[in-house]
Amino acid sequence: MPVKEDDWIPAIGMDTPIEYLIPTTSNAGVCTTALVDFLTLTHNDFIERCQSLISNDRSVHGYAN
Repeated sequence: MPVKEDDWIPAIGMDTPIEYLIPTTSNAGVCTTALVDFLTLTHNDFIERCQSLISNDRSVHGYAN
């Protein structure tokens, strides 16, 4: 998802317009959408790795999944 330079803000503060905080697929909310997408993908990857490690650990010690 491309983020236009006009939609980027260097810092969020109490005076930041709400439009920058509501995820959208265009305009100011695109940065928030990109952040949510990144965090979701990172979380899912972490959970998959944890499940894989737990599954491997159980099979090594003879436990059923």
